[in-house]
Amino acid sequence: MVFAYPPSANDLSDLIFFTGMGIEVVLSSPETLGSLIEKYYPERVDSKEFAGDTVYYEHQSGSSLQQLGKGRIVERVNAIISRAASMQASDIHFEPSDSSLEVRYRVDGVLQEMDSVPADEQAAVVSRIKLMAGMDIAERRRPQDGRITMRGLDELLDIRVSSVPTRNNEKLVLRLLNKSEKLKDLSQLGMTESDLTLFRKHLSRPQGMILVSGPTGSGKSTTLYAALSYLARPGVNIMTVEDPIEYEISGITQSQVKPDIKYDFSTALRAFLRQDPDIIMVGEVRDHETAQIALRAAMTGHLVLSTVHTNDAASTITRLIDIGIEPYLVASSISLVIAQRLMRTYCPSCRGGGTPVGGPSAPDRESVIDNPFSKTSRGCSSCNNSGYRGRIGVFEVLEITEEVRNAILNRCPAHVIESISREKGVCGLSEQAMKLVTEKKTSMEELHRVIPC
Repeated sequence: MVFAYPPSANDLSDLIFFTGMGIEVVLSSPETLGSLIEKYYPERVDSKEFAGDTVYYEHQSGSSLQQLGKGRIVERVNAIISRAASMQASDIHFEPSDSSLEVRYRVDGVLQEMDSVPADEQAAVVSRIKLMAGMDIAERRRPQDGRITMRGLDELLDIRVSSVPTRNNEKLVLRLLNKSEKLKDLSQLGMTESDLTLFRKHLSRPQGMILVSGPTGSGKSTTLYAALSYLARPGVNIMTVEDPIEYEISGITQSQVKPDIKYDFSTALRAFLRQDPDIIMVGEVRDHETAQIALRAAMTGHLVLSTVHTNDAASTITRLIDIGIEPYLVASSISLVIAQRLMRTYCPSCRGGGTPVGGPSAPDRESVIDNPFSKTSRGCSSCNNSGYRGRIGVFEVLEITEEVRNAILNRCPAHVIESISREKGVCGLSEQAMKLVTEKKTSMEELHRVIPC
């Protein structure tokens, strides 16, 4: 039996008497024992933060909701969501197996194994979540989407639910968005002073297109919302089309796409141009039609912000040409391209303390900590023994100069545009990430995980 402190002889005798078993005493730190209790006994977590009567449903199913709306299942689901919110997880994965329903949280971009729901509660937990999200609990053969809004004591969670049929049951993924969090300011993104000055310079221009590129979960939306907050002011008409609307910003007209009625990005853009906008934000450039309308809007007197899924800044240019946009339109409309990633930073609670995770023994600690390329966070209860807590942005900011514009008009490949930018002093993602490693903010392991080689 594991104890945080040595038990007294009387306590040990009582335990042996009540259990009828021999007991071997094993000592552990209070922090480690507490983190294990929270991990394997989630119902112990205070689930009152998100009580059942603070859950709002898009669709109500009274009798069936009452049947699954009380008791242990509700407490378990609320505890899992509450713990994920307290850990600032972005997603919760419910993954069925033959023996249980495994629960994993995505924290700082990495999945971490957490709770496990017993097999006899698996179906009830899945049904409870589907009912909360307004989904059909009888339909298990097709994917479904739903939404839950949960209001806690001091936060509002917007949860998008997705279900996919599997061999065992259904896998559920809950995307958590805390709408009570304050939007980041431009200065909080992690850009260098020179990149931040360049970004603000192009945001202050009356026309042109600024593109933010990167994979899913790289912080593109955070950058765009920070830019919109910077731009929002009286006398300016700002309109956005998003999928979905993640944060509501006062003084900005925000619209959400609705594919079921054929209201997509391109349709919204056409309507926006008849609304006398000064600034337009398009959630994502996905196709030729959306790209062409957005670029023409940027060329005809509007400031346009958008995102695109590419690996680096130079590839963003060639991607637009590959989907059929004429080089002259790209060269004359785009003013700035930002490629970005998010890298985990060392946990401040255990950074530099003790043996690094997977590191050497005590005599070698000082030499390891002095080496900027070694991992110096050993892991603790604050970071779930990962050694990391929180993330910082890594950016590559490419200004469309005359030289870059000529390369675009000549249909030069991405590596040529990248060479031109390097000659102008633009630091790539790898160089920016390496600076964070040498500053002992993160590790080489994290660099290789996040940055494409």
